Amino acid sequence: MANQCHRVYFFDNTDLLLPIAEINPNGFLDVKEKEYNSVKPGWFRTNVLLKWDKDKIRILR
Repeated sequence: MANQCHRVYFFDNTDLLLPIAEINPNGFLDVKEKEYNSVKPGWFRTNVLLKWDKDKIRILR
């Protein structure tokens, strides 16, 4: 059986479409601090950050 590997990206809502976060195949949510702070997307905080396992969130500086 093949081992599947998927990544999910979250982008800001500007014309630049900068990736602000990524879900790795191992279940970690990696948030890019600089990009996140530049747009502070409310939907991302409400629907992803607050519902994600706190032990699986990493802030990338």
